[in-house]
Amino acid sequence: ARLIDEFHEIVATQQQHVGDLSELLTRRRWTIDFGSFPARYSDLHFLSLKYQLRNIAINQHALVAELDEASHTLVDDPEAATLIEEILISERHLTERVESLSKHGAAA
Repeated sequence: ARLIDEFHEIVATQQQHVGDLSELLTRRRWTIDFGSFPARYSDLHFLSLKYQLRNIAINQHALVAELDEASHTLVDDPEAATLIEEILISERHLTERVESLSKHGAAA
């Protein structure tokens, strides 16, 4: 598969995760602030995806660590715990995909 196609699949999966979490929080009447894109990263759009894969992999590992930590704090909230566990499993799989792309590359 082409690198960009693989990446689009990863992004789509993560967008679904955000949607699932947002839905849960909205039902519970939590305010969601998606923030804004930091200006310090605005010049990174000139870099190739292949070049950024290592940084993306590092970010994935940080995300998995945060989800893992969150999963241990939700023992009194089975609905949230189940959702976080499902997302954690998926993000671990995505991390493996990103790592594989980073190490072995893919057609551009």
